[in-house]
Amino acid sequence: MSNNPKTRRFADTCRLASSEPCSTSRLVGNWQLDEVVASGRMRNVYFARPLGCPPSWPADYAVKVLNADFAEDPVAINSLQREAEVGRHSSHSNLVPILETGLSDVHPHVVMPRLHGACLSDVIQRVGRLAIPQAIWIARQVGQALQHLHGNGWIHADVKPANMIVSEQGHATLVDLGSSLRPDESIFSWQRPLAGTLEYVAPETLTSAMQTSPASDIYSLGISLFEMLTGRLPFTASNPSEWVESQLRKTPPRVSDVLGQVPNDVVDLVRRMLSKSPLRRPQSAAELVDELSRLEIGLLTTHQDKSRSAVA
Repeated sequence: MSNNPKTRRFADTCRLASSEPCSTSRLVGNWQLDEVVASGRMRNVYFARPLGCPPSWPADYAVKVLNADFAEDPVAINSLQREAEVGRHSSHSNLVPILETGLSDVHPHVVMPRLHGACLSDVIQRVGRLAIPQAIWIARQVGQALQHLHGNGWIHADVKPANMIVSEQGHATLVDLGSSLRPDESIFSWQRPLAGTLEYVAPETLTSAMQTSPASDIYSLGISLFEMLTGRLPFTASNPSEWVESQLRKTPPRVSDVLGQVPNDVVDLVRRMLSKSPLRRPQSAAELVDELSRLEIGLLTTHQDKSRSAVA
């Protein structure tokens, strides 16, 4: 795929979106922090190198550190503990691992490998939308990460492009495990921050009548896939109550209504992933991955047939 202009553009966008952050100089646990990767209200993420390494050595690790104001906050600590618990017992190429934890440190933190690539939300913001094969390719990889998580008894609960890192080669990694839930847990708890982002959260998680389930992650991935394909969300809203209303009651547009010509199988899969009823969605991440794989192969075969026809 390296000779495809759209693929080269995608790789260039990933490279640009992963711009160099600000430099810093701090020690946390056994790590020397180097650059701020991401800043948040409760925590920051830094590139880092092991303590004692020369500054010229590459900062090939990422350390997520609770901000000073939240170092003793039970909600922030619970989220970091959850990320450590899930990440240290999960091993999959499309899922970020946790290498070390410092939960009792004066600066509570977790350590991950540095992921070379760009946040998918930044890529979408730059290019508008992805080519259909690329969107299916990324969704299939995230689906595989969810299949692994669900098989270990976890729900990610915050699937969205901002939590997907894509390399220049197109490898996708699902990150940010701090919102993860067990299937019998509610997204509403004083012990943890509200799980999910309203633009992507499944409707059943917003009511007290139904519990979060693996199907909730499939819905969130469906919203993400819709955004990858069209460059926009299926709903628009100006405040949280409108987002809740949209997720609970509004019918999302078909991908083909926004994009024009799209393979019917792609349109149908996204429609089912965005069903308000969990029972109408693909019934497992494994089933979803199978469907995405078939679409991926079909799109590749179609592209090859068109290439042969053009040469002939």
